[in-house]
Amino acid sequence: MLCALCARREASVFIEYTKGKKTEKKAYCEKCSKKQSEEGSTGYSFGFDFFFPEGTPQSSSSCSLCSSTLDDIARLGRMGCPECYRTFRPELAPALALLHGSAHHTGRTPILFSEKQMREKKIALLRAELSHAISIENYERCAEIRDEIKKLNEEAFF
Repeated sequence: MLCALCARREASVFIEYTKGKKTEKKAYCEKCSKKQSEEGSTGYSFGFDFFFPEGTPQSSSSCSLCSSTLDDIARLGRMGCPECYRTFRPELAPALALLHGSAHHTGRTPILFSEKQMREKKIALLRAELSHAISIENYERCAEIRDEIKKLNEEAFF
């Protein structure tokens, strides 16, 4: 398929624009998609900059693994590597929540990972309950909770 703008090069960027009930599909070559992105001539944003209405948050840090900056991520619309998610988490969380509806993963997970996640949540709840039991000086319940936490931690290795 040829580029919708230049009609000379093979399209490699495919974008769907939806306005109301009408969906329009466009295909651009890499060169034209960069040009469109820089000029903003489509009225649509290819990068994360759309999700930062006040402009890209200022951050002097860069990713320790790939050296991407927050400005690079906003401009390109993608992370440089998995470490970028950790490095720029405070700045990206609101944009990711807008983009995906949540800043936390809500999709399917592998069974073993899911079990680990549920165990960690249960341990966190038990620790909160333990803290409350200590504050009200219910030491019998503290011992029970301690044993439950110990049992859950031991299960993590099997």
